[in-house]
Amino acid sequence: MFKLNTDRQGYKIRPSHRTDGTDKGLNIVAANYWGDGSDGNLSTTGNVSLANTQDGDVVVKQYSSLTINSGHTFTTQYRCRGLVIYVDGDCVINGILSMNARGCKCNPADATTSSYTPVAPSDGSAVGANGIRFVRAKSGITETLSASEVNGCGNALKNIEANQNGINANGKIYAIPRVGASGGGSAASGSAGSSGQSGGGGGGSTGTYSVGGAGTAGTCFSGGTGGGGGTYSSSYAGYAGTPYGGAGGAGRSAGGYYGGGGAGNPGGGGSVAGGDGTGGLLVLFVKGNLTIGSSGAIQSKGLSGGAAASSGGGGSGGGIVLMLYAGSYSNSGTISVAGGASVTNSGAGGSGNAVIEKVDL
Repeated sequence: MFKLNTDRQGYKIRPSHRTDGTDKGLNIVAANYWGDGSDGNLSTTGNVSLANTQDGDVVVKQYSSLTINSGHTFTTQYRCRGLVIYVDGDCVINGILSMNARGCKCNPADATTSSYTPVAPSDGSAVGANGIRFVRAKSGITETLSASEVNGCGNALKNIEANQNGINANGKIYAIPRVGASGGGSAASGSAGSSGQSGGGGGGSTGTYSVGGAGTAGTCFSGGTGGGGGTYSSSYAGYAGTPYGGAGGAGRSAGGYYGGGGAGNPGGGGSVAGGDGTGGLLVLFVKGNLTIGSSGAIQSKGLSGGAAASSGGGGSGGGIVLMLYAGSYSNSGTISVAGGASVTNSGAGGSGNAVIEKVDL
């Protein structure tokens, strides 16, 4: 009996993980890792809400194949650092794969709990200055990085990504910056995310005689939060949103004028509270074919602020979607990372960022 660890080119060789009896030999993984299929084949029979800790680690699933059927929504139970799905086969989405309003309340630079981070990551590490970085072999791209960098995401993702080969002038780095797009000032929309960024939060509406609160920048785990609507006089300016995916800014009310709260975790108070939630992080790795049907949608959207009569709260920023596949790709549905819409002259949340690319097998 002997043990093989690598082939002649240095690629990892792993025992077969198939459970259907059709493959009892060795799988030679030449480039990219697609999960071990330990969560089996899933074809949804209803809505799926994955159990998780609020504001906790990235939730990770490893399917042999995945079908989200029409009328079904697949998401996490609570907001968290993200959802990463590996599919060692085909993925068909005819329902909704969603991280809407699931952005995490945490400072990615925190390795432990703090006033901004209620739950520490289980890996005991902060997200690096370069953000979260997944490496994948991709023909024609010559970037180099020895391994994926997923500190601050939790042990589950860190341990799984350890199976992925590094790249040496033969692949691409898919980076999700630690800091997202900037928030908007009074009544201004948040900035749209670019190059893997989440969107910034919108500013609260300017009141009759006062300014709205500013929105905040997004993070790698959350769109930015919205500012509260101002009202009546300079003494009643709306409050700014809390940074790092925290609470939306509170709106102000006085003299018969009413300001709404900004969207956040939770939405800011006011005559009308802001929406509870920000766009989150959603990553999908598909070894086979990725198909989004006409009734299918992939979403990571922010929410609107409170639509008060006098001045509205700012919307929260949209999240991040990263989808990499090795087979074919077909999209007859929709992909949305929109920020929360403007209400009563407030700033909208900035849209996040979506990347969909083919990589090597």
